[in-house]
Amino acid sequence: MKTRPPNAESVTCWRKKFLETFFSNVLHGVLDVSSDWRLNDHHFSPLLHSSQHVTQLTLCNMLQAVTELTAEHNQKVLENLSSSLQILKFRHLLSTDQSIRRALVVLLHRLIHHGSVSQVSMYSWPVPDTVLLVLILSMSAGYWCSGKVLPYRSSPCGLCREDRAQGQEPCHEEEHDKHQQAPQAEVNGHGADIPHSSAISPRRDGPSPNALCEEGSGLRQKPALGRRRRCPRRSRGTYDGQEDLYDFVFTVARENTLELHEHNVTEGENADNCTGSATGSPCSSSAGCKKRGGSAGTFSLKTAHRFRSVSTLELFSIPLTEDACRTLSNLLSSWESLENLVLSYNGLGENILCVVSGLRALCRRPRCRLRLLRLSDVFSHMPCMELVRCILSALPRLQTLSVSFDLKNHTEGNRPGGNLSCSETEIPESSLEQLEIRFPREPLHTALLLPVLRASRLLQQLSLDSAALPSPRELEHLLQALKEYNPNLKKLSFHDVNLADHQKEVLLLLQDPILQEITFSFCRLFENCTTEFLSEIINTVKRNSTLKSLKLPGNRLGACSLFKRVGWFAACF
Repeated sequence: MKTRPPNAESVTCWRKKFLETFFSNVLHGVLDVSSDWRLNDHHFSPLLHSSQHVTQLTLCNMLQAVTELTAEHNQKVLENLSSSLQILKFRHLLSTDQSIRRALVVLLHRLIHHGSVSQVSMYSWPVPDTVLLVLILSMSAGYWCSGKVLPYRSSPCGLCREDRAQGQEPCHEEEHDKHQQAPQAEVNGHGADIPHSSAISPRRDGPSPNALCEEGSGLRQKPALGRRRRCPRRSRGTYDGQEDLYDFVFTVARENTLELHEHNVTEGENADNCTGSATGSPCSSSAGCKKRGGSAGTFSLKTAHRFRSVSTLELFSIPLTEDACRTLSNLLSSWESLENLVLSYNGLGENILCVVSGLRALCRRPRCRLRLLRLSDVFSHMPCMELVRCILSALPRLQTLSVSFDLKNHTEGNRPGGNLSCSETEIPESSLEQLEIRFPREPLHTALLLPVLRASRLLQQLSLDSAALPSPRELEHLLQALKEYNPNLKKLSFHDVNLADHQKEVLLLLQDPILQEITFSFCRLFENCTTEFLSEIINTVKRNSTLKSLKLPGNRLGACSLFKRVGWFAACF
């Protein structure tokens, strides 16, 4: 196959891995089945045979493979994938024509809404096609995009019809643990056109959101009665105007926020509280999410449908414009199944606050599952600690938070203040268990980190990268804070932090009776070492029965004139 899995991947079944790679190579034309008589047999389908073993699938370039997978002769292949596929990846996408977008909607509907895909990842898209990007995001969030252009798609898919035949109505009024009715979008001639029907219901094994019901086209929400009531069948009449996908997603947060306001909000709200402009942006008054007027042709979300959505969303090296961030924020505000969100090198800038605003609205939902958030970029819009405090203030239920930046933004001093400055924000008690911060060569002021540590009593892992210690006492204060506020801390890591003049604090850490794993990587630990210091490290580690792992890469041990050989140092243990 001329391929091998990356080092980070653990292959438990090589037969499955081979068949998965075989499927991908046949699908993308890397392996020509016509060149082998055993594969070029009309009684045998290579895609069908291997599809049941595919758990990860990558779609590239102009998505040519999408047309093949949704073809009539590959229905059984798509059925197998809907059961086996868990991770769907997109790489190096290019603009596509309308027919491929239609096929993509069908594919995503089958694999996500009626399938088992739990993770959608997009990589390396320097100039993203806005319509295609929003299409993938909205389908991943569980939204069904209706259309009035294609007559042959005027009815639901087969599985939707089965649900309808079994009496699954699209809209019910129930308690909080029942189904929710959520957005269905009408898309203009961009090609994301899909059936418009009043008989589409959520997948039964998907997340079960709150029931919402609508009469006519109003926004009024009826109180939950604790029993099922059928909604009046909606008219199949046409919509006036040219609705586009942005009109749809910009209304998401507004109506969801009305629900949140009725159930959760009892006091005055901040600018990022999603009370909503006509566009429905949850951060319509915040920097990075300019307040705008509504678009013509928007319609009520209560006339729409929501299906099963994925639990992990990853966007790597995809520039996100202000509008794209507002769209993502609106989608996130109701994405209750989302557990992991990874945004890497998207050029967010101040728009990062727009995304956080959407996550804040999501966190207010009782069934919010978000537990992991990773943000990384080249430039930081605000100091790392201020952003960390802002995120934890908005998302106290996070268990893992990673914030990483390469460089400071030279316009940082001009960032807006007011509600967006979180340096004075009181951080509520947090569920945080793992915190990773990579500073863009910023000083580590322990005073700014203390409120985070104080609020994170459950913290088990802490990693600090590329931070400068402005004074010798900063590290001492940090260790005191960890001992006082974080008694459950098991793993501590410093990377590229100059500890050459902090030998005393290093020895104190090695004596800690709680820590199980300690890492000092590229910390210049032995730059000014003496014989006594090395001996103390060895003896301290020997006496600490709790410590299971000590990693010291890149600390210039060879520069110590008395211990030229690293092997001798390791043998002392």
